[in-house]
Amino acid sequence: FRIQAFRYREIGYKRMMERYGLKINEEYIATVGTKIETAYEEMKKYLQQVKELPTAFFADNDTIAIGAMRAIKEQGYDIPGDISIIGFDNISYGAISEPPLTTINVHKHEMGEMAVRELVRVAEGGSRIKMKIQVCTDFVERDSVKELSPSSMRGREELR
Repeated sequence: FRIQAFRYREIGYKRMMERYGLKINEEYIATVGTKIETAYEEMKKYLQQVKELPTAFFADNDTIAIGAMRAIKEQGYDIPGDISIIGFDNISYGAISEPPLTTINVHKHEMGEMAVRELVRVAEGGSRIKMKIQVCTDFVERDSVKELSPSSMRGREELR
């Protein structure tokens, strides 16, 4: 089950990879469920089939990332030593997961306020023209991402 927001996140991911000249290796794309349990189970299956892991996974949301982290750790991999994980949404459990999850913070409260203001405006006779409002996000760095020095990145044509 994929929600529209996941599609936009995928587009943003691909855009940034392209901007920085990084190749996307299709072998490293793991399609898993959207619940902790299904992400965990399907990541276990992925790990049993894949020959080599990428250096990092970027998950559609924190729930998926947390389930995947559990499977990765059970297979004996170190996060972030062997593989980095980044989620999206900044759910509270991510801050206390092991390791604490690096994530993208979405300003959901502010988005809700904007949606209510727009709804009230339309209800009071305002324009019924549909609008799309985008709200910026923030990067929340925690311990699930390996620190890379600029010198370690020189000469790398692609990241696995």
